[in-house]
Amino acid sequence: MSNKWPHFIEPTIKNSTLCPVNKPKVVHIVGAGYVGLTLGAYFLRQSDYKVVFIDNNSELIFDLRNGKIPVFEPNLREILEEAHIKGRVSYALDSEVHTVSMLFICITTAKDSQSNPVFDYFEKAALRYLEADAKVFIRSTVIVGTASQVSLLLKSKDLNEIEIYSCPERTAEGIALQEIEKFPQLLGVEHPENPNEKVLEILASLGLSNAIIGGWQEIEFAKLLCNVWRDYTFAFSNSMNLFALERSISFTNSIAIANRDYPRASIPSPGPVGGPCLTKDTYLLGKTSSKFLELSLNARRWNEIFEEQISSAIYQYVEILSPVRIIVAGLAFKGHPVTNDFRNSFGKDLLYRFSTSIFSTKLAYWDPIVELSDFSRIHNLEELSSLPPNSVIIVANNNHTIANFINEKKKSSWKTSNLSIVDIGGLIRNTDELFELINLGNLKL
Repeated sequence: MSNKWPHFIEPTIKNSTLCPVNKPKVVHIVGAGYVGLTLGAYFLRQSDYKVVFIDNNSELIFDLRNGKIPVFEPNLREILEEAHIKGRVSYALDSEVHTVSMLFICITTAKDSQSNPVFDYFEKAALRYLEADAKVFIRSTVIVGTASQVSLLLKSKDLNEIEIYSCPERTAEGIALQEIEKFPQLLGVEHPENPNEKVLEILASLGLSNAIIGGWQEIEFAKLLCNVWRDYTFAFSNSMNLFALERSISFTNSIAIANRDYPRASIPSPGPVGGPCLTKDTYLLGKTSSKFLELSLNARRWNEIFEEQISSAIYQYVEILSPVRIIVAGLAFKGHPVTNDFRNSFGKDLLYRFSTSIFSTKLAYWDPIVELSDFSRIHNLEELSSLPPNSVIIVANNNHTIANFINEKKKSSWKTSNLSIVDIGGLIRNTDELFELINLGNLKL
């Protein structure tokens, strides 16, 4: 192995050295949310380990034990159900756990946390059940310096044999199981010039066969860099979109012109930046020091300004129309790949905005997966083609199902008259002029 790092490693699996006869092959995962469940399902599919999910949410653990899976991910339910039948998966409250030799931490770090949740978890829970030589992998997205901080805590308690690794998640919802297998893992270690070969073998036995190795802080920073950079590039497009709308310029057309056959331009399309990651990771990075992060923090704020501006413009447009029916279509924070995650979702926020207005009784929503009991739901897309005259459909994300339905609908079968469609996802065409189409290229601020 080269002494230079970061390393890219494809370790050889040596089954005889991985798990002694007296130590069962069990991996514990704390945090039974999206990141934890998809990671555990991947281990169940790719290895012969048993998986124990740990969470302090008693309602969540009760639901999981009864087969209710809170997140949507292709094949996730089937994997967990098969593992349950074979006795390879279990769910436990934090207070029910007694001994852990290998732990993946997948708990949430909120952008407005006043402390470091992963560090707090070690202080309050993990030390109670970690074995003296346990191996701990921090999968959560964390503040830079977290692994070092945890290591100092362990050393202060003379727990020098517990090994800490940074192994951040970086998958996209809807294709997480594919991406865990496809992309190399980031692995932060204390001494990157001399990583523990046995740990690499253990990861390989779990199906994580490729690893890029660096120091703790380099890996923590690398994870944040990816999302902060993406958030920044979207902020550029969103701020330019507002500039264009103010001057009645089609930003969509301008991007197409700028990008076409010109390799030095790859300007992304504008749109709301939602979900659990991009909306918080700039702030997490800022917790380390904001002295040199003004540019990134301003970009994050511009994305928030953009959403407020667009939401207000849509509301004003609807207010002028005074429609009979308002349908908000697409409540997840993204429409493709499909997910049921509506954290920091533009569509959900817009729905609630209308629900507190004079339009509350005219409101309904469509989404292929998301269920909100407080609102009327459109289950069949065909209902959209026979809405009352003077209705509005707001397509709030890039869901391909509704876009294809509208784009493929023939004029003869479209029964709704005086229909307006507000397309935030940028996928709707109006070739037959069946409706008035408003999008991010012509919306009035």
